[in-house]
Amino acid sequence: MLWFRLTTLLSFMYVSPYPSFANLAQGTPLQAFNSASFPRCLFELNDCGASPAPAKVAIIGGGISGAATAAFLRMLESDLENLDHLRDAENRFGGSDEKTAGRRLVIDLFEAKDRLGGRLDYAELEGAFVELGGADIHETNAWMVQFHELVNAHLFAKGTRDEVEQPASSNQGPQFLKHINPPDAPIRLIDGDNVVTVNLASAFNINSEVSRFAAHILQGLADSWQHLYPLLGLQTCIDFSGKSHPIREQSSGVSGVRWPTKRRRFVPAFHTAVDMMRAVHLSTLLKQKLEDLIRPLYPAPLVHNMVDAVVRAVYTQGTSVHALAGAVGLAGGIGNLYKQKRPGRDVVSFLMETFVDHTFLNCRVTSIEERESRREWQSQSGKTFRLKAPDSLCPVDARDYLKRQAYDFVVIATPLELSGLSIFSRNEVGELKKVRFPVPRKFQEVFVTFVAAEGIRRTSALNPTGGPTFTTSRESHHELKENDLLLYASWCGRSLAEEEKVRKPPLICKLTTGRELADEDLSQLFRGLRRSVRRRWFAYPFLRPMNLSAEESREDDKAGNQRHSEVNPTTFQLVENVFYPNGFEGVFSCMEGQAMASRNVAHLLVNALAV
Repeated sequence: MLWFRLTTLLSFMYVSPYPSFANLAQGTPLQAFNSASFPRCLFELNDCGASPAPAKVAIIGGGISGAATAAFLRMLESDLENLDHLRDAENRFGGSDEKTAGRRLVIDLFEAKDRLGGRLDYAELEGAFVELGGADIHETNAWMVQFHELVNAHLFAKGTRDEVEQPASSNQGPQFLKHINPPDAPIRLIDGDNVVTVNLASAFNINSEVSRFAAHILQGLADSWQHLYPLLGLQTCIDFSGKSHPIREQSSGVSGVRWPTKRRRFVPAFHTAVDMMRAVHLSTLLKQKLEDLIRPLYPAPLVHNMVDAVVRAVYTQGTSVHALAGAVGLAGGIGNLYKQKRPGRDVVSFLMETFVDHTFLNCRVTSIEERESRREWQSQSGKTFRLKAPDSLCPVDARDYLKRQAYDFVVIATPLELSGLSIFSRNEVGELKKVRFPVPRKFQEVFVTFVAAEGIRRTSALNPTGGPTFTTSRESHHELKENDLLLYASWCGRSLAEEEKVRKPPLICKLTTGRELADEDLSQLFRGLRRSVRRRWFAYPFLRPMNLSAEESREDDKAGNQRHSEVNPTTFQLVENVFYPNGFEGVFSCMEGQAMASRNVAHLLVNALAV
C-alpha cells in the first residue's frame, strides 16, 4: 500500500463498540448530549449551561456526514462560549455588547433506518469484521483518527483505561488481512462491441511501474489536498487532555479557527465543493479523464488496465471517471479487509450520543417547509422550518415531537437522490414554492458478497486456469448471458483472526457484482464454502468529467449581482439556512472528503447565526 496522505480519502476507521444504540426504542428521542461526557479537546469546558434561546438544528441522516457535522458544530459552539468568557473578562468594567454569550445549539437528528452508520455496515465473518456498506475504511483517515481518539478519551475519563486500545494513529491500529490482492486472473470485459482483457492483479501490483507512477503523480495531489486544512483553519487535535494546548487569546480551543476578541467575524468556509478544489488548484482535474491525464506517459495497455481496475475496484461503475476521482482511487488501492475487532459504524454512534441532543431512528423525513414565523435573534435570515414525516414512515412519538418544533437550521446529511426529500421555501408574497434541486446524479445498484471458504475452485473464473467469463456493464451493447455475474471488482485475503488456530485460516473474499449472487454461483466459484454475507447498496454517483463552464458562469453572475438559473451540483447550501454537506459528492465520494465537507458546513452554519 502506498504511504501517502490520499490513501485516507476512501476510508474510515474502527472504534470500540461503545456506546450501543441497541436498547434505543424505535423512534424515541435519545437525550444524548451530556456536558459531563463531552471530550476535553484542548481545554476544559467552563460552562455547558443552555442559553435562554438556543438555536435549533435538525440533521437528516445518521451517517458520517451527520455525525461529523454535529461534532464540529459542538466544537465551534464551545469556541464561541470560551471566547465570550475572554470577552467578558476583558470588558468586565466597560460592559459588552456581544450577543453570542452563552449561546447553545440544540441538535436533533433523524435517521430513516433502524441503525446509525449510513453507508457503513459490517458483519463478523469467521472471526474478522468485514465492511458491507458503500464505503471502504482506512485507519489513517485524518478526521476518523481524531474521532476514534475521542472514544478513547471518553473511555479513559470513565476509568475504563484497560478497555482502551491503542489509538488508530499508532502502529497498533487496524491491520490489513494478510496477502490481499485482486484475483490473479485475466478478466474479460465487454467494452462497447469489443472484448478486452484486463489483468487487475498486474494493474495493482505494488512493485510494478504503476506504484512508481502513482507515487509521482499523487504526491502533488496529496500536498494540494492537505492545503485545505489551513484554508479552513484546521489543526490536529490529538492531545485531548487540555494540558499541552491552553486557551490563548485569538485562538480556538477546539476547532483551530482564529476568532477575534473585539468583534465577531466570519470563519473560513467554501460555498461549493468546486470552490474547495479551486482553492487548492485541483479543479482542472475535474475536467479531464483519468486516462487522458496518464496516456501520454505510459503505454496504452498499462493505462487501460489501470483505469479499468480503478473504475471497478473503487467506484464500481462502468464508465470513465474524471482524473481527480481516478487519482483518489489509485491512492485508495486495494486494502479494504481488516483484522480489526472494532466495527466502523460504531464511531458514528459514539459521535451521535456525545454531540446530539435527540436522535430518532426509523423516522424518514420527506418534507422541509419554511414557516411563516421568523426568529431574527437566532439567524441572520430569521427563517425557521418545519419538518414533516408520513405516518407510515415515522413512529407517532417522533411525529408528535416534530409538530412542536421550529428549526432555525436544517442539515441534509444524505444524498438528495436517495432521500425522497422535498424542500419548500416562501416567495415574496409568502407562498410556498418547491425548491429545485441540483441535476440528479446517477447512483448504481451494487451487490456486495463476502465469502469465507477453503479456497477458489480450479475451474472458477477467479482462477487463471479458466472458467466462465466475468463481464461488466462498461458501455456494453452486448446481450448478457443468463449466467454472467456482472463482476465489478473482487479481493481475497486470509483472516488474521484465525492465524493462531490449528486449522488453516479461511480465505475471505469480497465480490461486488451487478446482480445478487445465489448459492449456486458461489459453489461454482469456491470450494469448502463456510459462510457468506450479502448486502445491496447504491454505489458512489457516476463521476464523469465535469463541465465547469456553468460553475464559472455562476461566479461571473455572482460578481455582477445576477442570479444564475441553475443550482450548482456541488453546493453546500440549498437555500438560506438549509445546508448540504453531501454536495461534496458532486466532486467525488470519500470519507475524509465528507468529514471535511461537514466541517465546512459547520462553518457556514455558524456564520449564519445572528450577530
